[in-house]
Amino acid sequence: ERHAPSVPRAARPDRWTPRPRARHTWRVPLTLDLLRHGHAATPGPAGDALRPLTAAGRGALAHLARYLSDSGTHYELALTSPLTRAVETTEIVLRGVAPEPQCFALGELTPDAEIGTALVVIAAHANGAGHVLVVSHMPLLGELCSLLTADPATGFAPGELARIEFDGDVLPGAGRLVGTWRGERLG
Repeated sequence: ERHAPSVPRAARPDRWTPRPRARHTWRVPLTLDLLRHGHAATPGPAGDALRPLTAAGRGALAHLARYLSDSGTHYELALTSPLTRAVETTEIVLRGVAPEPQCFALGELTPDAEIGTALVVIAAHANGAGHVLVVSHMPLLGELCSLLTADPATGFAPGELARIEFDGDVLPGAGRLVGTWRGERLG
């Protein structure tokens, strides 16, 4: 009589052993709101980086924040340029929407930032977020909007917001421009 060699149970195939399931990756739809800072004061002795918003700029942004809140906008994340006018813009808009999201000031969102670097940083931070606010400057915002939507060059007035929707990753040409809003037109 012949016996099968002894094989440890862990090494034997067993029809009752659960097989690994196929892994599905679900893409979270992403809405990216690109917002140019509000009207800012003219540069003074402190330089361009420290220019604050004007009273008119703050007022127009308050109208935009109210509109966003009334329309049910909820941000999971906010990314802003570290320049004073962009930080002030971010604070005004986020005060109007609740709950306030986590916010990061990024040097890659300054006016002279490289578009490729800005896109990589935005995509890395936005991964898994549903709705992201990006506050920055021209010409970077116009270039980003054009690159993401594959539309011709886009200009942004101070305090103007462009909403771009993605079905998956933040990639060139993958976004759809669904609307633009300016606070001064909403007031």
